[in-house]
Amino acid sequence: MEIVEVKFNNNSCAYFRNNGLNLKLNITVIVDTERGYQFGKVINIFDDISRFEKLDLFDVVRVSKKQDYYHYLENVKLEEEALNKCRELVIEEGLTMSILDASYNFDRSVLLFRFVAEERIDFRKLARDLGGLFHARIELRQIGIRDKAKEVGGYGICGCKL
Repeated sequence: MEIVEVKFNNNSCAYFRNNGLNLKLNITVIVDTERGYQFGKVINIFDDISRFEKLDLFDVVRVSKKQDYYHYLENVKLEEEALNKCRELVIEEGLTMSILDASYNFDRSVLLFRFVAEERIDFRKLARDLGGLFHARIELRQIGIRDKAKEVGGYGICGCKL
């Protein structure tokens, strides 16, 4: 058994168990996650699994096929539409939050929106409206300003890279 590191569309990475699939670097795969199946690319392969023994890892389901890639591209297009609609609803409802991105899981059963806000936001009505529009389970996740800065890169006040 080997462990692979998979990179997703939003530049996040995670580790997965490979149970006998012939995987190489830069091959696209379908993996099982907490949010359901996800499409990603293998960026690292580890034969020494001793440092991963204490982690509860999910599995690589399969190597992606051509139709999986087309499905992924359609998801990316739908995510952009969902992002724009969500931003419109935020403005209509007068919420003080900045929507950063939207991401579907592979089978489009879960739609995740990440946002930045100064204080806690009551977004229950927004979640209901979005669920009615997109017919998926809606997750709204607040991230901090520092987390967003770490994603885009930059340097802190101390001069260290974020």
